[in-house]
Amino acid sequence: MKTIKRIMAALICMTIALTGIPISVKAADSSGSMSTEMETNSELFITLEENKDYRWNVNDNAEKNSVVHLDSSEGNNCRFRLDHIENEWYGIKHIKVDGTDRFADVDGKSKDSGAVLHLWESSDSEVKGNNHRQFAFYYIGNDANGNARYYIKNRNSGKWIGYEGKLNNNNPKIIQTDESNRKVWLITKSVVPLTGKESQVLKEEDTSAICEIHEAGKLDALNRASNIAVPGSCPTFQVMGITSKWKLKWIPEYHAYQIDAVSDGESKTNLSLDVEGESGKLWASVNIWTTEKFDRNQNTSQLWRFFKQKDGTYKIQNARTGWYIENRVPSLVFGKEGMNVELSILAGNTAETAYSYANEWMAGIPDEALLSSINIPATHDTGTAGVVEDLVPSVSITSCQNLYYDEQLNMGARSFDIRANATKDDASAADVKIVHGGELWQCQEKNGNDLTLQSILNTSLGFLEKHKSETVILTVKPDAGSTIGLEHAVAEFIEKNKRMLMKFKDAFDAGDKEGYEKLENLAKMAKKDFSKFNSENFVNFCQRYGYNHGYAWNGQWKGGSKKKATARGVKIGASKTKVQKAYGELTWKKCTSKDPFSKMKGLKKNKVKTYGDAVYGKYRIRFYLNSKKKVVAIIFACNISKIKKKHLKKYM
Repeated sequence: MKTIKRIMAALICMTIALTGIPISVKAADSSGSMSTEMETNSELFITLEENKDYRWNVNDNAEKNSVVHLDSSEGNNCRFRLDHIENEWYGIKHIKVDGTDRFADVDGKSKDSGAVLHLWESSDSEVKGNNHRQFAFYYIGNDANGNARYYIKNRNSGKWIGYEGKLNNNNPKIIQTDESNRKVWLITKSVVPLTGKESQVLKEEDTSAICEIHEAGKLDALNRASNIAVPGSCPTFQVMGITSKWKLKWIPEYHAYQIDAVSDGESKTNLSLDVEGESGKLWASVNIWTTEKFDRNQNTSQLWRFFKQKDGTYKIQNARTGWYIENRVPSLVFGKEGMNVELSILAGNTAETAYSYANEWMAGIPDEALLSSINIPATHDTGTAGVVEDLVPSVSITSCQNLYYDEQLNMGARSFDIRANATKDDASAADVKIVHGGELWQCQEKNGNDLTLQSILNTSLGFLEKHKSETVILTVKPDAGSTIGLEHAVAEFIEKNKRMLMKFKDAFDAGDKEGYEKLENLAKMAKKDFSKFNSENFVNFCQRYGYNHGYAWNGQWKGGSKKKATARGVKIGASKTKVQKAYGELTWKKCTSKDPFSKMKGLKKNKVKTYGDAVYGKYRIRFYLNSKKKVVAIIFACNISKIKKKHLKKYM
């Protein structure tokens, strides 16, 4: 017998562990377990399980002697809070907007079935020692959607909580009753019970994300009146609005989102999508209001849930009332059916999710399709979402875009207009500012820093790494500054990232022989260097054709007459370190008699030991070093990849 008891005890412990029931409960009967860890720091809704359209409410005035009853979500006096009295006993306190909060108790301290619950005292001290104002909550597990289920018992009478009569829209009173008539109550943290159909629209890694909300099938996006909109103003759907960005912020303890308004630079406005007057009534207006903190006394009308429809659109539900957003010009309102919207997540808030919301629409294009045969979404003056001088974006003549570059990529654009201002002749990509119409109109990042070509290029690479089926087309042109500097910056970037050329071969299917061979040839051309040609023939060829045909060469060495610096400032006498700092890591080879240039007088005189070739845009540059690893000779040419051996044979 002892063995059986031990087995039963073990099974009970396992059941408690598996169902997630708090360990600090007292064993009870079939009624469940009396919870000693009820939520006391937030407002609560008490909803009837058998019909979730009904929840606890009180009379409109919510004064002393107001009867607690069931009402639909339109009832405004449905906010309660639990105050812990002692052990497993709690006071149920109604929260009144702009009024006195009062505790529920059993009318007349009655112990009879049918006695009504009403509001009375407001002080915790009046609950202690008054058992008719104290209640226990018997946890009986969660429903299939995760809502906690309870029976409720009054301490004074030992009776259970149910309701009077039938659910026929007559606001039945909450009463104490015997066990056979008790009801199951869903107690949720300031939101309507979960249905299991709610959509998690953000990636698990994202706690927030910038989005746009469009009316389904239309260009109209949800906009505020302006960047300086005030609390109480109503958002509307507009085609050409300039305040269409919202931040979705996941509030996990409520299983809902806060929808925050953001201004230029996607900075905080301290405004969120809300409901006028905290109303739960049908057709109440949806507006924006000061962003709430969800503590024990705050309303939660700023919480929203998304329900995905069969066609991929969404309906947005207010998590406090259960009503849906509908568009009734000139404002949004609560409705039973709700409107269908398209949700565009512009970018995730982590490195892992930065480009994870993008649609790979180019994946469906046949590989043999010509670029010229494709309609490619493009943006004009791509970098102008943020412009320094735009004090009033709504009347801006310089801000051509509302979305930043990464957001444009995620929305599906693949061709971009990049207007540049290289600040110096030997500029790197980081030195090239993105502008509009000249130096005066400097474009900015989301964080307020100057937007640079480096940022554009890095974003492009990051996007392509995540979406290998896509192609990004950048048209880069000078709007101001040095044209030479811009060419220098682009060439430098290509050189530093040339290894990616070989990586792209992986994108070709093994069966795509033609595509693979084309890429192989391109890679070979990029690697072509001086070693392919006899020095005399090469020099003669370049001198004969010169710049007229795009070919040119030059040479300089220590002791010679030509001692100019390269485009990146490397001169005769520079160290090996300086060369590699300017042109990246080079492969250095030992000079031998087989080097076609080894017999040139300038090289022989300076006793060269090693050489390394660099690629800079259309230029190929060879640096010769002496035994001290100093540059003693430089040879460079342009368009070398276009020179064929058949051309050189003519000048042997």
